[in-house]
Amino acid sequence: MPQYESQDLHQAQAMQKRIFEYWGHAMSFLPMADYRYSLPYKLHFSSPYGNWAREQSEKYGHIMEPTLQRIREEGPLATKDFVSEETDHRGTWWDWRPVKMALELLFWQGKLMVAERRKFQKIYDLPERVLPDWVDTSMPSEEELGRFLVQRALKAYGLATEREIVDHLRVAEKNIITAALKEMNEAGKVITVTVKTGEKELAYYAFPERLEKGNASFVENNEVFIFSPFDNFCIQRARMKTFFNFDYALECYLKPEQRTFGYFALPLFWKERFIGKMDAKADRKEKALLIHHLQFEEDFKPDETFQPALHRKLTAFAKFQDCEHFVVEKISPVRNKKLIQSVQDK
Repeated sequence: MPQYESQDLHQAQAMQKRIFEYWGHAMSFLPMADYRYSLPYKLHFSSPYGNWAREQSEKYGHIMEPTLQRIREEGPLATKDFVSEETDHRGTWWDWRPVKMALELLFWQGKLMVAERRKFQKIYDLPERVLPDWVDTSMPSEEELGRFLVQRALKAYGLATEREIVDHLRVAEKNIITAALKEMNEAGKVITVTVKTGEKELAYYAFPERLEKGNASFVENNEVFIFSPFDNFCIQRARMKTFFNFDYALECYLKPEQRTFGYFALPLFWKERFIGKMDAKADRKEKALLIHHLQFEEDFKPDETFQPALHRKLTAFAKFQDCEHFVVEKISPVRNKKLIQSVQDK
């Protein structure tokens, strides 16, 4: 989104109240219009299921009500507002860890919301002081929730397996989603499509109208695309392998010695395929986009249109990151080194 600026997110969350924070793929910004579909998952946290959630509630439950009461009385607060700078942060139940967990548990239960972020710090407040008056806060039935999640997944992917639909937004148990998928399939609202990959035939699902639109003639695009690891196009790793034979994983959660692609490698797409990955970091002080490793697929053979397309995209991406130039530090396979050198020299 080339026109995006960091303050846009703050504006949408804190001022316009068009988005809210809660679990989606993982912790996400979600449309405020979808708020009611987060309520069943919050109910699960209020009556904790799973060993981890139960253990946290037992461990920190004794400070949840006092924490909530302070916000009721004082208004929006951050974690740091509960910890005195004069304490040594040990041996007190207002220590950072207990308070942080109490706030998060209250947030997961829906008793608190994130009203805004200040320098990335969450500011918590009561839902009734955060939610616009037009928001539907009624609890959806299991059938409504299931249909919503099927619709969201198919809108995101166009074509998806049952497993991909279940994994899209992880806020309901599998049986709720599969029951809705079956009902929608039998009613003709969703159709089954057989996809052949090699010798395998896989069952996929799609909206009938989406397939009708899909028959439009394909227009070739010569732009290079740099994807976020969380983009719907590439968040499902097995799906990338099936359709594009592209091996990819986000490795920022791994130890350095365990990484294959880099700390935060971004998938690169050109024309009809994923062509490689780019592990990059913005050096804000030097105003430089450092591309630690530009790794192309072994069988990728760029034509004469690729070099200018890549240069345009890297230049635009550097500018988007508020950098004045980019530097490629490493490239593989080595045979592509001359190509990248010429891109940097332009």
